[in-house]
Amino acid sequence: MKNILFLAFVLLAAYSCKKETEETDTFDPVEQAKIDDRKILDYLATQPDSIQDNVVKDSSGLYYVILKEGNGQHPTSTSTVHVYYKGWLMETGELFEDHSSNVAIYNLAGLIKGWQIGIPKLSKLGKGVFYIPSGLAYGPKGAGNGKIPENSVLIFEIYLADFK
Repeated sequence: MKNILFLAFVLLAAYSCKKETEETDTFDPVEQAKIDDRKILDYLATQPDSIQDNVVKDSSGLYYVILKEGNGQHPTSTSTVHVYYKGWLMETGELFEDHSSNVAIYNLAGLIKGWQIGIPKLSKLGKGVFYIPSGLAYGPKGAGNGKIPENSVLIFEIYLADFK
């Protein structure tokens, strides 16, 4: 009887591990990138011509529009940036972060890939809008205790006040 109970326990444990692994393995980053790209293109199609006519797609999958050319040099991936910004969930339009009235100072290397790629496209005193696919943001894990759901495409309007 002990052997049967032990065998049943082992089989149940193995099945539980297999199910957990299968659920984790179903995420396909290439497929998600295609889904995000379609979402961004559909969203951009609803925007004014001034946005549509000036949007650029980076080879990473990041879309962006420079709203205001700055002056001077551009930050690098190791810069500390001083920014004013707002962040929205693209699908719902929900504002999840607002630093438009107070400067935020970050080491660029410690931020999401979308910022690491996008902010160096701005020069000091420049402003842009960045449409960040989930793979360059928080991916399948999301962030902010559910504030940013898994696989969310994000929009950031960023003003680069300074960098060092």
